[in-house]
Amino acid sequence: MGDDLTVTNEKRLAKAIEEKSINAIIVKPNQNGSLIDVKKVCELAKKHNIKIVFSHRSGETTEDILADLAFGFQADFFKCGITGKERETKIKRLIEIEKKLKV
Repeated sequence: MGDDLTVTNEKRLAKAIEEKSINAIIVKPNQNGSLIDVKKVCELAKKHNIKIVFSHRSGETTEDILADLAFGFQADFFKCGITGKERETKIKRLIEIEKKLKV
């Protein structure tokens, strides 16, 4: 899984794909600086059947937008842990999104 190797960077992801060094990537949107760049990373990963894991970074806040981004970019997985207010907020947001889809 690409994390520190790829750092949510399209060029680094392309190199990892070329070298066949990963089959999944951790995407940390605030590591990149631009949602357009995050979109490019996700599109490249999907094109090459690389699994996408959206994740928070250390020092994360209770902001729940990561759940929306993971859903919107169609991540395969969501990494946020199971304890702590910061993580609970994101999980609750995913549950809200799921409920709205069932309407």
